Amino acid sequence: MKNFRLLGLLFLLLAVIYSGCDFRKLPLPVEKSGVMAFGANDTSYIEMKPVWNGSYLGRNLNRPTDIIVGPDGYLWVANSGNNEILSLTKAGEIISSNGFNHVRPLSHPTAIGLDSKLNLLSVNGSDTIFVWNEYFNLIGIDSVASRMVFKRSSGDTVHYSVEEGAVFLKLGVDSLHFERYLFQKNESDIQRVRSVHPFYISPEPALKYVGIAAGKFASEEVYVSETFRSRIARFKLIPEFRVRLKNGVEVF
Repeated sequence: MKNFRLLGLLFLLLAVIYSGCDFRKLPLPVEKSGVMAFGANDTSYIEMKPVWNGSYLGRNLNRPTDIIVGPDGYLWVANSGNNEILSLTKAGEIISSNGFNHVRPLSHPTAIGLDSKLNLLSVNGSDTIFVWNEYFNLIGIDSVASRMVFKRSSGDTVHYSVEEGAVFLKLGVDSLHFERYLFQKNESDIQRVRSVHPFYISPEPALKYVGIAAGKFASEEVYVSETFRSRIARFKLIPEFRVRLKNGVEVF
């Protein structure tokens, strides 16, 4: 009886083992010679035809490190080896008009991001975050604010630099009432606003920014990855320039 129970247990164990095994031969994947495709989670990618290489674009693609699509449909490519950021249409045409060729020189950009105000933000593994504004270049800049006019409680007016006036506005000085900005057509200031320039320089030179992304729409936030502290930092966008565009609109 005991031997019979052991024999039955053995048959049961073998049945369990065989039920968990599948000895069918699975076919190997077929090697593809056409358009390559791959996927990640719920997203699929296919190779573009024609291939967007240097000969097709008419521009040397030298170690591209990042690509994004802006809200207006333009594609932006960090062309690291050429120290520049390129703008392309969805048809693969490089845009060089309207100041779009001003996103250079920028030493070896590693990552880029575009926010709702069309600020193109970029990092390159240094302690600096850079910015270039698409809207300013599309419309054109007429002049940049150089002074701020305040009216004193006595009734007379006084002029301060934009930096000093911003401090007074932040402090809420009761004896000073802001009146208006004074604009000046200074070509060096206009070129500074139009071109790519530092958005933030870390007080810690050891911090290296290698990745960047804009926050959600109209949040005026920027997120960057810091290698030295092994963290993701969040920045708030603070207006630096008051600009009068060529269509007469004044913006920060």
